Amino acid sequence: MKKICVCGGGSLGHVIAGWLSGRGKAEVSLLTGRPEKWSDRIEVLLPDATTIEGKISAVTNNPE
Repeated sequence: MKKICVCGGGSLGHVIAGWLSGRGKAEVSLLTGRPEKWSDRIEVLLPDATTIEGKISAVTNNPE
């Protein structure tokens, strides 16, 4: 499985992280300036009112 780090926890980062993780496409980490606002679970609401749920392997503000 691929490992991906999404840089930025805004709207687009949230959707990308949720989609990749929830669909089993990648192990997702998140680099954000506000890691305390995130958990290791992520949920994305799709336009058809269904949801995708995934797991974030790491949430940090440290790029190392």
